[in-house]
Amino acid sequence: MTLSYDEILSILPHRPPMLLIDSASALIPGQSVCTQTYIDPEWDIFVGHFPRLALLPGIYLTEIMAQAAGIMLLSLPEHKGCLPILFEVNQMRFLHPVHPGDTLRGEVTLKVASGQMHVCRARAYTGERCVARGELTMAVGAW
Repeated sequence: MTLSYDEILSILPHRPPMLLIDSASALIPGQSVCTQTYIDPEWDIFVGHFPRLALLPGIYLTEIMAQAAGIMLLSLPEHKGCLPILFEVNQMRFLHPVHPGDTLRGEVTLKVASGQMHVCRARAYTGERCVARGELTMAVGAW
């Protein structure tokens, strides 16, 4: 299943400028998703991070992967209207820099679910290069 930006808006509670996912593909609700994000050189964060060599902060990479996990989880009918809360980040590694103008591909798969808690394997790529990887625990509920 493929999702456009407007369809993502109907699933995630995030809104610009915090919505960081442009599209999603290969969605298997509750199991896996692949997302795409264009790293826009106009994002305000690049004014100060860093003026001489703009790099996407690791926390943005983590947030992009968490939003991908949110799409995967909230696409389940039983999670419609819920909030996906990033509960825990484990063993996150930032392997290569991400620059303005790059297109980031996020790949998230569910490892284990127990009640409201969902442990996900997350990876981010530019081209074929893995730039970040780790585990995200997402809490899903009608907080």
